[in-house]
Amino acid sequence: MELRAVFFDLDGVLIDSSNANMALMNHFAKDLDNASIEISSSGISSDSIEYNPRSQYQDPARSNFKEYLINYADIYIQNLVQNSEAKQLLDTLDSDGILSAVVTNSDAEMARTILETKNLFPNILVGDDGRYRKKPAPDMIFRACELLNVPPWEIMYVGDSQSDYDAAMAAGCLFVGFGISGNFTISKLSEILNILKGAGPSS
Repeated sequence: MELRAVFFDLDGVLIDSSNANMALMNHFAKDLDNASIEISSSGISSDSIEYNPRSQYQDPARSNFKEYLINYADIYIQNLVQNSEAKQLLDTLDSDGILSAVVTNSDAEMARTILETKNLFPNILVGDDGRYRKKPAPDMIFRACELLNVPPWEIMYVGDSQSDYDAAMAAGCLFVGFGISGNFTISKLSEILNILKGAGPSS
């Protein structure tokens, strides 16, 4: 079966936000005259962009972390770590005529800013704008398929979480696990090219 498109999750695949989340949470705590939040980078998941530490603060109006993320996006973006193979892979897919999309539960505008800042340019981005159910529902994948005019069975979805896997399975597309189980499992983004060629990931 020919694959015509590759869809990517953003956080944990193209970029790693562990350090960025920790830096922003500590900035958030200091801004409220609290001690820095002691969280190791390994303990911050890909969904930490939605983190809201209300339980630590008495004033809910001041503890909206998602709003804080938007207001201090520069701190967050400065501390993001881009996967070293991401840009080259997107460029190679484009030159090979393979469509690409980023499908993420993160806020759509924030995700767009991140991609532009990191010089990552998929064909389309589908993020959270309130119109579609988030993963693990398949809605965002279906929307990306619609925009690119590609059926789900002709795409590969690359993700790093159970919600990514569940969304891909519900949509009926091939799932490539980035460090997790899937139809294929990879440890480097460049291995995607081998899968597209029918060789499977490199050993």
